[in-house]
Amino acid sequence: MQAQYVYPANEGATEVTMYKADTVVIDSIITNDVVLMPHDLMDLGKTTSVGIATHYSDYTKIYSIPLSYTFWSKLKFECVIPYIDREIKNKWSNTTGKAHGIGDIKVGAAYLYPFTPSLDSITSIAVTFPTGDPKKEDEMLIIPLGNGSRSYSINQSFSYTVSETPLRFYGSVLAVLYETASIETFLYDKIDRGNVYGALFGFEYTWDSIKGFVRINYIDIQESKLHDTWLLEWTGMNDALKTSDIIVGALYRIYSVIALKASVSIPVYTKYDEDLTDTPDRKWYANFSVTSFF
Repeated sequence: MQAQYVYPANEGATEVTMYKADTVVIDSIITNDVVLMPHDLMDLGKTTSVGIATHYSDYTKIYSIPLSYTFWSKLKFECVIPYIDREIKNKWSNTTGKAHGIGDIKVGAAYLYPFTPSLDSITSIAVTFPTGDPKKEDEMLIIPLGNGSRSYSINQSFSYTVSETPLRFYGSVLAVLYETASIETFLYDKIDRGNVYGALFGFEYTWDSIKGFVRINYIDIQESKLHDTWLLEWTGMNDALKTSDIIVGALYRIYSVIALKASVSIPVYTKYDEDLTDTPDRKWYANFSVTSFF
């Protein structure tokens, strides 16, 4: 018997498809505040941030440590180290496989261009490195903790603050491309992960140290393909996915230099691959983070 690679109808497989084994989609299209560094902290000369972030959903928990350093108030370099705790439930045997460990580390840079005092643009690029295990096995299931190859992403964001008000609107678009990865299972030797495209739009309102926000996102994940070792041809995984969520949350700053943030995401639209007849449910998920600036 050979372990089953991620079958998209299994419970938990949707979260593997959406979040992969890194924080690129989460950082860009779910928790993105479209802020390089809070303006008042830049004025105080705060250039470094260290945090702890948690993504919590039914079958995937991602705990990460984001680190960043900002130069000249416009150029930020960052590194995110994720730890993944993941489950997949086999719909045929009703068994649940579990795995946990380091995911794929992300390294990136972001540049802020202020068009006017009210309108900002942030361009971000990132590369993930295959530091996680792409074929961790449990209960005859492969539970990926890594993508098995590098990924490359670009994220373009805009932010507009309504003059003389605490109201700000922002938006962001994302594209992620993956290298072909070697997985070397019994039936397959390579996987070509589908590209990911996404968009986010939101607004926030600030009361003193508290900031409330509402966002809506859209994620379009292209179908991945597996290379058959015996037939020497590519086979579609039927894991194409389109989703949209409403995200509601708040950020609270303590003594200006510590930020606590929490949000809940509610699925409002899900479209699975047209060849997938038995689809799992997609439920709400939450994100929490604590960030310190110095």
